[in-house]
Amino acid sequence: MAGAMTALPKSGHVVCFGELLARLSPEAGTPLARAHSLALAIGGAEANVAIALASLGQPAAMLSTVPDNPLGLRALAALGEAGVDRRFVRRAAGRMGLYLFEPPSGPIGGRVTYDRAGSAFALTQPEDIDFAGALDGARLLHLSGITPALGPNGVALAKKAVAAARAAGVPICFDGNYRASLWDAWDCDPQAILTELVEAATILIGNHRDISLLLGKSFSGDGPDRRREAAEAAFARFPDGRSRYRPERGCAEYRFDRANGWGHRPQRFAGAVGPRK
Repeated sequence: MAGAMTALPKSGHVVCFGELLARLSPEAGTPLARAHSLALAIGGAEANVAIALASLGQPAAMLSTVPDNPLGLRALAALGEAGVDRRFVRRAAGRMGLYLFEPPSGPIGGRVTYDRAGSAFALTQPEDIDFAGALDGARLLHLSGITPALGPNGVALAKKAVAAARAAGVPICFDGNYRASLWDAWDCDPQAILTELVEAATILIGNHRDISLLLGKSFSGDGPDRRREAAEAAFARFPDGRSRYRPERGCAEYRFDRANGWGHRPQRFAGAVGPRK
C-alpha cells in the first residue's frame, strides 16, 4: 500500500465507486428453475457500503453509471431512499446488470448467477466519469476488485479512479472481493491487476483467499492462526499505510496499523446477502 501512513480525514464524504445491480430472487426454498415470480432489490458491493454508511449517519456518495430506463431509475431511487448522494451517478444507454440469487435451502447452499455483460456500467469509458467532481472534499474513495474483474474496460475504470484519488490526495480503501466467475470469463492476470491497485491503497479489506491470490501463496493452519499469518504476510508485501483484514466468516476482525503495530478485536458480522462466487 502506498505512501506514508497518515491519519484519515475526520470530515468529508466517502465516495463509493462501482456497479449498481438489480438483484432478482425467488422465494426461499424455491429453485430458480421452478420460480414463477422474482423479488427485485438493488444491490452491488460498493452501493451496499454507501447505503450502510448513510444508515450510520456518515455522508456517502455513489459514483457509477445506470441505464436510462426504469431499472436505472429504481436504482437511483434506492440510493435516495437510503440518503446516499446520487449526483455523480450518470444515466446512459444500455442495460442494467443483473444477478439472480437463489437463497440457501436446507443442505443446499445459495447460488448466484450473473447476467451483467454489456451493462451501461461495463460500457462506461473512464472519461465519462466525473472523478474530480465526486472526490472534491471527499475523505475516502472506496472501490473493490469486482470492477476490474468485469473486463479490460473495468480495469481502466478502476485504475482511473485510483489515479484520480491519488491526484486529489484522497485516501483509498480497496476491498479485494474476489469473484472467480467474473475473472475466469476473460483472458487476464488477476494477480497483476489487483496488486497494482492494492499498492495504491491506504486500506485493504480482504481475507486469506484475497491475500493468497495477491501473494501467490497459501497459508497453513486454520482459524485465527491462518488469518493472522495471511495478514502479516500482506503487511510484509505492502508495508506502508494501514490495513483492515476480514476473516472468511465468523466473529474476528484484525486491524493493522503500521505505526502502532497490529491489533485484534473480536467483532460480530452480519450475515452475508449472498455467497462469494
